[in-house]
Amino acid sequence: MDIDKPNLFIEINDNHFNFLVGKYDEDLNFEVINKKSILSIGFKAGRITNSKDFFENIKNTILEIEKSVNYTFKETIVILESPSFLNINISGFKNLNNSQISEDDITFIINSLKKTVSDNSNNFSIVHLFNSKFILDNKSSDNLPIGLIGNKYSHELSFFLLPSNDIKNISATFSKINLQINRVINKNFLEGISQVKKKGIKKFFLINLGDIKSDILFFDNSVFKYSESFNFGTHILKKDVCKVCSLSISNVEKIFSKINFNNSQLNDETLLNKEYFSGDLYRKISMKHIREIIEARLEEILDLVYLKNINLEYLQNHSTEILINIEKENI
Repeated sequence: MDIDKPNLFIEINDNHFNFLVGKYDEDLNFEVINKKSILSIGFKAGRITNSKDFFENIKNTILEIEKSVNYTFKETIVILESPSFLNINISGFKNLNNSQISEDDITFIINSLKKTVSDNSNNFSIVHLFNSKFILDNKSSDNLPIGLIGNKYSHELSFFLLPSNDIKNISATFSKINLQINRVINKNFLEGISQVKKKGIKKFFLINLGDIKSDILFFDNSVFKYSESFNFGTHILKKDVCKVCSLSISNVEKIFSKINFNNSQLNDETLLNKEYFSGDLYRKISMKHIREIIEARLEEILDLVYLKNINLEYLQNHSTEILINIEKENI
């Protein structure tokens, strides 16, 4: 991190490439001095799909930013949204025989676990590594118990990995313009950390319901421990209404934007107004029926993402808070 020098951050996702330039002062206060967003081209589902388009868009935007801030960047931090992140939680231990635990003991466990993960995760590279749990003689500690005496110490790490070729392809693009990737950051990690700071909570699930994709994250003691992506989003609610009620997507969009389905007064007698049938054959469709279609699919989505997700069984308990972000306002 350079003090009083511009730092370049680039967020890459399916919809946009977001560029931000800022600098830190000696007190690590951050000042934004330039930002720009362009439509994502040549990139889909966490991977480059057209290297030429991807390169041209990245190159042209960076050159424009460099000219604006009068600075040539040599490195960047990439914030990546990708469904290809692999999550592994693994523990190692050491018998202490009633002696003190030292930094060397912990370093040995961490290095051993890193090697185990690397050796057994072919074609994947480690992006994040978090210390997630410290247990000395079956008692959890919030901090590293260096210097304490015990018989057995267990150390848990949470790893997040990406396909090595995905990282290499992105790095190769930046290297063409003499820009080195300093670090790759999982966007979900930043979203979770922002919740820790804003709400002051340490243990929670965060469910992101996007328009065409969704994901769920889990933080425990402010540590990022789990992430899972799904290739469906809230747009499927509108598609169901389209199909079942034989309405065009444009009419369904109007329905979602104008009608409040939380209204307890909706019943079989409350019919959909003719204004929502533009270009479609008018039929008697009750508001209650539309609400039931939405509720049925929404229940299925929440079952798949959280309630009946077998991957979360070992993480769920009654004390965990659940936060939900919804991308589309009319949902």
